[in-house]
Amino acid sequence: MGATPRALITTLPRALALVAACALAPCAAAAQSIPPLRWQAPAIAGAAIGVALLIDVPVARALHDGAPSRAGTARTLSRFGEVEVSLPIVAGLAVAGTLARRPHLTRTAAITTTAIAGSAAAVTILKLGLGRARPEQDPALGGGPVRPFSGQTAMPSGHTAAAFALATTLGDATGRTLPRIGLYALATGTAAGRVIGQRHWLSDVVAGAAIGVLAGKLAGGRVSVFGVRAPRLLLEPGRVGLRVR
Repeated sequence: MGATPRALITTLPRALALVAACALAPCAAAAQSIPPLRWQAPAIAGAAIGVALLIDVPVARALHDGAPSRAGTARTLSRFGEVEVSLPIVAGLAVAGTLARRPHLTRTAAITTTAIAGSAAAVTILKLGLGRARPEQDPALGGGPVRPFSGQTAMPSGHTAAAFALATTLGDATGRTLPRIGLYALATGTAAGRVIGQRHWLSDVVAGAAIGVLAGKLAGGRVSVFGVRAPRLLLEPGRVGLRVR
């Protein structure tokens, strides 16, 4: 018998942090100079996921009747979380940085690539382990049965994780408030599109957002988790590799 979504409230936040850290830092070294992830961040993320789990069903049912008419809007909003958007951005930064001899651009491309790849790895592991059905696969809209290793892939949202990883790394690279607001607005739009289109429950996208932000902060060397930080992909003239710091 599958576990209920409510049963995930107390265990999922710790699992998200652990899986994201392991996926991002398989070869990580001890990081003494990088500030550790403070307990407040996972606590807030856990609370947000918990609240979302409690209102998954009413939100999904409220959106259900008009879902077909909003399919186009949902697809458009989801675009920021797709590889067709992130790949040109990363490639453009790498090429521009190389041609213009701007190391910070190639460094941003490398950090963004690491963050998106790490978030994708974490999402894949959690999807496999949780086995939650999508709203469109749950005719009763009962909250998505959770059956580990069942092949169901609702939780967490990969599109949302990628969008927030992209927004986090690019926003941190600019160091400015307005670009950050715009980037996170696009990422939030992706999350909304996944829920509107009945591809995900609300808690799926909240969990995906948490993974994406953590992936971006880890890849950018902004935080460490369990005393380790992520390796960095090197994209430099004449050299491509992985730096373990």
